[in-house]
Amino acid sequence: MMRLAALFASATVARAALSPREAVLMAAPSTDRLERRLFDLTRRDHLMASAGDWETAELVRAELEASGFDARIEGVPVMRHLPTGAPRLDAVKGDRVLFTAKLSEPILESDPTSDNRYRNHTFIGYSPSGDVRARLVYANYGMPSDYDALKAAGVDVSGAIVLTRYGGCFRGLKAMNAEARGAVATLIYSDPEDDGFARGPTYPDGPWRPEDGVQRGSGQFLSLCAGDPYRLYLDGPSPCGDVNYVPTRPVLPISYADATLFLESLGGPVAPEAFVGALDLTYTLGPSAYDARLHVETNYSRGVLPNVIATLQGRDGGVH
Repeated sequence: MMRLAALFASATVARAALSPREAVLMAAPSTDRLERRLFDLTRRDHLMASAGDWETAELVRAELEASGFDARIEGVPVMRHLPTGAPRLDAVKGDRVLFTAKLSEPILESDPTSDNRYRNHTFIGYSPSGDVRARLVYANYGMPSDYDALKAAGVDVSGAIVLTRYGGCFRGLKAMNAEARGAVATLIYSDPEDDGFARGPTYPDGPWRPEDGVQRGSGQFLSLCAGDPYRLYLDGPSPCGDVNYVPTRPVLPISYADATLFLESLGGPVAPEAFVGALDLTYTLGPSAYDARLHVETNYSRGVLPNVIATLQGRDGGVH
């Protein structure tokens, strides 16, 4: 919310150089209205095809209708994917647990919406359930070129759990690239160099991600085939053919506070400069002398997604 407001606030600086038409357009957004609308849309759980999702869709439909559109909500069958239990991530050596990731976002006194049941359920959409134990390797952004750099350094990711950071490519492609190279699971964190204190003040004091913040989202292999994976389970041919485009091995997002525990104890060759983020530690590649042990618990279920459709009568008599 604060990031969005800041973007529009900064736009006022350049308004003096705008044309008359551009000035009219830029005068339309209101930071106060944007903050109110964003609060309305984010103050409740609204995961796909949930009751909160339908409530949020109705807010959007009503707003469009009040603006002069003919608006309706169409139900679309989808395959939902949600956590059914809290994940767990440990560093273990033999039978001994060395440390355990928190995998939890704190409740903020200044933000009542932060007291949310999913703050203890970090997850990636379409990640399968699984229990995995393996050595850990740091793979930077998880791009093909990063795996080339690991190979050049003599680090093998086959059979390992890879730790990657957000940025460079879509999160689903990080999982896809890891699987293609034999990794048994993928962890993804937000390095503060890309989204955190190195960029500016962190939430709630600023727009950037705090140390315990976790980015969730879809893990689909979107470069192979986009759209709802539900289509894979329908009768008849899939529009993607026989290609699998969801992960087959566990994927979990973590905070940079949790990633720090693993990165500062990883060991192995010192990472190339391109792999280095903003955490106060020496970035290394691994493999770790300990094992990372990961538990992910998720489930698929069918649901109905609200799709808001709005049309407007044009001056030419057509509906747009």
